Amino acid sequence: MRNWEFDANVLARAHGDGYYRSVDFNWNADVDRDIYVDVYVEFEGYDSAWQYLGDYGVYTIYDMEVDYKSYTVMVPRHAIWDLKIELYRWGNPPELVDDWVAYDIPMELASEDEPVPDLKIVSLEYPSEVVIDQDFPLNVNIQYSLSSSTEILIQVYEHAGPLLDSTSDTLSGSGSKTYPFTLTAPSTSNPNWQLNIHLFYWDGEWIQSDIESIHIVVEDITPQPPDLNVFDPEIDDLIVAVDGVVFPGTPGETITRIHWDWGDGDSEDHWFPVCHIYPSYGDYTITVTAYQSDGLASTQTKQITLVVTRRIEFSGYEWIVKSSSVPKGPGKNYFSDSEENVWVDDFGQLHLRITNRNGKWYCAEVYSERSFGHGKYIFRMASRVDLLDQNVVAGLFTYDYCAWEYYYREIDIEFSRWGLEYNNNTQYVVQPWYKSGNLKPFTMALSGDYSTHSFIWDNNVIFFQSLDPPYTMESWPYLGDDNPPPGNEKVHINLWLYDNDSDGFGDPPSDGQEVEMIVESFVWTMPWDITGFSRWVPDGKCDIRDIAIVATCFGSFEGDGKYDIRADITGATYLVEDGKIDIKDVALVASHFGFSI
Repeated sequence: MRNWEFDANVLARAHGDGYYRSVDFNWNADVDRDIYVDVYVEFEGYDSAWQYLGDYGVYTIYDMEVDYKSYTVMVPRHAIWDLKIELYRWGNPPELVDDWVAYDIPMELASEDEPVPDLKIVSLEYPSEVVIDQDFPLNVNIQYSLSSSTEILIQVYEHAGPLLDSTSDTLSGSGSKTYPFTLTAPSTSNPNWQLNIHLFYWDGEWIQSDIESIHIVVEDITPQPPDLNVFDPEIDDLIVAVDGVVFPGTPGETITRIHWDWGDGDSEDHWFPVCHIYPSYGDYTITVTAYQSDGLASTQTKQITLVVTRRIEFSGYEWIVKSSSVPKGPGKNYFSDSEENVWVDDFGQLHLRITNRNGKWYCAEVYSERSFGHGKYIFRMASRVDLLDQNVVAGLFTYDYCAWEYYYREIDIEFSRWGLEYNNNTQYVVQPWYKSGNLKPFTMALSGDYSTHSFIWDNNVIFFQSLDPPYTMESWPYLGDDNPPPGNEKVHINLWLYDNDSDGFGDPPSDGQEVEMIVESFVWTMPWDITGFSRWVPDGKCDIRDIAIVATCFGSFEGDGKYDIRADITGATYLVEDGKIDIKDVALVASHFGFSI
């Protein structure tokens, strides 16, 4: 380049909040060959380093031809300031050709009465990392205060490079607005790709109101398939529940679907978690394939064996005995279906026992073959559940393996001190336990081996109660939002070891001794199913017979000849008898008229 000249002068124009002023500059050049040049402007006020103000585009200067350009830039308000303008020969990377600096340029201030648009970029939303050639979003959020309708312009430049995108709009008044852009990353990697976002308004010419720069890491990544992790299946007889996680293997891609081949002739698309009921016992291979938006896929398989598990008869119902050869929840623990761990004695009582065989601790659990739904669940205990070791948990609860959306329909009565010697030893829970109002802990001290624990579950309430017969130790009506609807929940009774040291496995009893719990009986009933064809024998439905029997006892009190506790269904506390049969009892039976098992 043989010759080039700059000239700069102040344009007396107030701008925004008074912290900026405009300055015009122009340049001409005489070159000896065709050249691409980039005009790049920096500003330096007193006691400051050079500040980048803007990239004013790439222009072609032809051989031996003088080219004149004029620009307006925004500079911070100072009494004295310096201006530096650099010319780059366009290339990759650009090559600095020459620069020009004007020192000690005085700033002339315009009248503060002159109405000036207040327009600024307040934030930018964009990814910090992208992949080469990836489309990605950039959101430009601006604020404005305008005295009249004003045209604005937003331009996005690659630093020392081309214009990538722009948009214009007409605004008035005051407010904020977001302008979305979709940009494409370059085809080569760059650890510090800089973009400059310019905001202009029109006042006879485009005047730059604000500028912001962002830096993005552009990576050259070979596309990767989804990162798929399928957890071990939970098996409930012929019901298999599977959960897992999957993430895109390549940034910017999404998971489009998860396909399940259950190995029994059935297949489906379903997100995690998922549940499947097999037609028969046997060995099956579950094949799970996750698909990504770029067409890549990942597959995992799980082998399962469904066997006829041990069953017992207890309290008139059939129960399945849980067994596991690997540690599993709760705990995690080994569960044994051995008669050393689970048995029913000659009196019909259920025994659950935690045993130690060859240095390995085995826990015990049974669950009902059938589902019961709404009603009263009564557990009569025949051992001191208030004196269990601090690392032992006993549970009486409902659970549905396939009801993730209802927190497994889990309603709990639990006896445990959760690893702490002086903690509460009992709690009522409606899952999720961590939600405020879903947990009722307390301490009970039994007078002997026998106690009764129950909950009544219907659409409106879950009412818990614990008795040291005939005395009530604790009761709690749950009226919260997590009362689940009935489904395929089963009744579970278990005895297991708590993971007190948080190593992922249940800890042995603190005294090293085996533990046994005895359940005298389990009863399920509907409080409003009082009678049937035979007087006082429930028939599984609430009909006119039940209403009639309450009406017959209506007005009686405990102690007189007409009173019968079986017709005393409710009182001041929901579903707790109050020693009299009145309109509350009639109304409750009437409200469940037509209900059947």
